[in-house]
Amino acid sequence: MKNKKYIFVTLILITVFTLILAIWLFNKNRIDMSLTSPEEKIQVNIFKNKDDQLQYSISMNDKEVILPSDLGVDIEGIGDIGHGASLIEYDIEEVNEEYLNHGNTNVEHNHHNHLKLKLKKNNYEYFLHWKIWDNGIAFKYEYPNTQNKSINEENSTFKFDPETLAWYQMNNNTMQDIYNSKKVKDLNGNEIMTALSTFELPDNQGYVSLSEANLKDYAGIAYRVTDEKSLKAHFWNERNGFDTNSKESPWRIAVISDDLNGLVNNNIAENVSDPPNRKLSKYDWIEPGKATWFHAVDDSGNLNEEDGKEVLENASELGIKYMVIGNDWINWGETLDDSLLKVEQIVNMANHYDIGIFIGKDVPDLEYNLYEKDTRDKFLKKVKETGISGVKFGHIEQEHAEAVNIYHELLQTSMDLELLAIFHNSNKPTGLSRTYPNLLSQEAVRGMQYNLSTNNTNIIPYTRLISGGADFTPINFTDPVRLGDGTWTHMLANTVIIQSNLLTFMDSPNTIMKNDGAEFVKNVPAIWDETIVLPESGIGKLSVFAKRKGDDWFLAVQNSSDNKESLNLRLDFLDEDIEYSSLEYSDIKNENNKYEINEEKRNNSSEISISLNEGGGFVAHFKAK
Repeated sequence: MKNKKYIFVTLILITVFTLILAIWLFNKNRIDMSLTSPEEKIQVNIFKNKDDQLQYSISMNDKEVILPSDLGVDIEGIGDIGHGASLIEYDIEEVNEEYLNHGNTNVEHNHHNHLKLKLKKNNYEYFLHWKIWDNGIAFKYEYPNTQNKSINEENSTFKFDPETLAWYQMNNNTMQDIYNSKKVKDLNGNEIMTALSTFELPDNQGYVSLSEANLKDYAGIAYRVTDEKSLKAHFWNERNGFDTNSKESPWRIAVISDDLNGLVNNNIAENVSDPPNRKLSKYDWIEPGKATWFHAVDDSGNLNEEDGKEVLENASELGIKYMVIGNDWINWGETLDDSLLKVEQIVNMANHYDIGIFIGKDVPDLEYNLYEKDTRDKFLKKVKETGISGVKFGHIEQEHAEAVNIYHELLQTSMDLELLAIFHNSNKPTGLSRTYPNLLSQEAVRGMQYNLSTNNTNIIPYTRLISGGADFTPINFTDPVRLGDGTWTHMLANTVIIQSNLLTFMDSPNTIMKNDGAEFVKNVPAIWDETIVLPESGIGKLSVFAKRKGDDWFLAVQNSSDNKESLNLRLDFLDEDIEYSSLEYSDIKNENNKYEINEEKRNNSSEISISLNEGGGFVAHFKAK
């Protein structure tokens, strides 16, 4: 009897244990969890649907802004790791740090909650990371080893309310198209949007901007519209998949904010990017600044010393830190060394004015192909020996893994040599300026070489600029065609609103000095301590920015060509108990190449009345007394 009773009790215990284990395994398989941002403004829910597909949704202020959307990566030989996955374990930590950076603000705050899920698809284990800020999220897939693997496609999606308005363009090579706008419900499925598109949520709920960061050893993504009107990660340059030995994907980013100020003042791309080798304060040779082009040479590169001195004197008066020489310099001599000798003459002359020289150089090139390590190393060493400050690398225009990595290789080699860098005809920014502080700017924007489009300049700050500065080349007082549908005042506003750590003006310093806007150009900085997007702003219509450098504030307003606007702006962003002298530039009715200029006294309680032309603008420099 005792043995039977013992066996009976044992069977009960085994049954209970089995049941508990089954429940535990069921819960592991089910996956249903959530995590909020530090101030609980953003919440992410992670779960599996009835088809056993791993999904997520995102809420802001308790309202769903990203509807249930798929997660997963299709790996050859394994399948979609988001389908049929089970949870092994998870870990949550809070991160709160600061670091120095260059851009809209010099000090970046990185406060977020980090969720790390260990998952299993059959016998394949991997990690899914989530980082959640009060103004957005980022997630990535971490693979268990660095063995080579074939990525067929990625199934990460973002599903929006059909009434959401998308602001997007589809030129993934150079991002130099005009932005379009269309409601999600009206997308036809042929759109392959750049991964810097912004979505204006219905009923004034806010905004979501999609991008990626820390891109390396991996193909870059765009977002393809699916039949369900979702946005799905799409390897636009590797449609048939690609091989990689990377142990992780790049971060997929959604900046989420209930207003444009929060959208613009995000630093998520930098937050998730690898930090530099040393603290930024140690890179004292890196100096952001303003720039113009240098044209005091003939077609063979022979320097006109008189013209050169005049250009450099005016540049120095305007606070110009760098002059840029285009790609033609490489044909100034029969050999590379001959050409660099002519560049060296310009470098030596510019040194007397404390002005550095940038030169242009295409990356793919028949004679000096910078994809080749030996060629790249020798070329950049000679550039450094010539005394050149930086290189404007051009025309990568691809996002397969080799092209993605050439950005890193060029920047690392340049940084080792203490050379600055910008990229011309480049792909989207992906947080590289955090990892390589010598990267001052990159194009990836439809700038004024295509003539000014004032509708587009009122979209760029809320799309392209969300992940980094752009070499837009504002200001051209010489060529009325370049002015497009804007005004001179609109161009001045672009120097404040369109961020670039190498703020390059298209016009000659000689021309700028003769213009009544010279005083504003002289005073406007390239980097800022604080940026505020005022509530009067609206994507595609009107941009109103206040930016601070030290004790000085700058106000910039730019209007679209479809918009007539009269504003009464309170200056309550100014510091209290401080009187400011204000230099203000306004539109003149029905004039596109003149200003009305006034000097005023302003303070925190002042109000400015502004009348804007279609495509017009307004700027003011508030100097603390």
